[in-house]
Amino acid sequence: MNSTQAIVESYFRHTEPLVEPHVNALDSILEGLGESLEGNCFYHGNTNLTSWFFVFKRINFVNVIKDHSVKKMIEIGFNAGHSALLFLSALPQDGTLLAFDLNDHTYAKPCFAYLKDQFPQLTKFIAGDSKQTLKEYILQNPSEIGTFDCIHVDGGHDKETAFSDVQHSDLLLRKGGILILDDTQLNDILDIVPALLNQGYSFLYQIPTYGFSHVCMMKN
Repeated sequence: MNSTQAIVESYFRHTEPLVEPHVNALDSILEGLGESLEGNCFYHGNTNLTSWFFVFKRINFVNVIKDHSVKKMIEIGFNAGHSALLFLSALPQDGTLLAFDLNDHTYAKPCFAYLKDQFPQLTKFIAGDSKQTLKEYILQNPSEIGTFDCIHVDGGHDKETAFSDVQHSDLLLRKGGILILDDTQLNDILDIVPALLNQGYSFLYQIPTYGFSHVCMMKN
């Protein structure tokens, strides 16, 4: 058995059975509200891209948390909470996850409320444009600068918003912290990667993904 095969089998043995009931619960919330889902790492809206298409992405999200002993985390772009669910499943009991979201979908806060009830690590939902809310968070909480172990950047995908999110994330990440930059199949997102490398970030191992790709990078 090669290492990738072992990683995949471990995920399906330990994580997928844990998160599946919560995915079903989130789906029930979405069905009750009747709003189209923007997308997530289990399936993509109403398309035919099913759970298997995103399986390596889910495995990478879980393993980067476990392999680097992440305890303190931010997610920018909570949406319906599917990726947050994966992070929460991998965080230790004394870990924390702070969520930022534009909150332009009716399902975001109900899905957050469900996951917060299930996972004590989920701490707070900060609503609004991340270009402003992250800046305000940093100004109001200067002691939090350089203290986070991992930040998942999956907010607005235009160049201005993505660049702003990464700049603020860099301030909040500790040295040795991990930045997960999502949707690097988009040129405006991918263009940020060389700048991060020039700042001293380095790539972390991850299983290659297709379609809705991402990179995991360490702040050195």
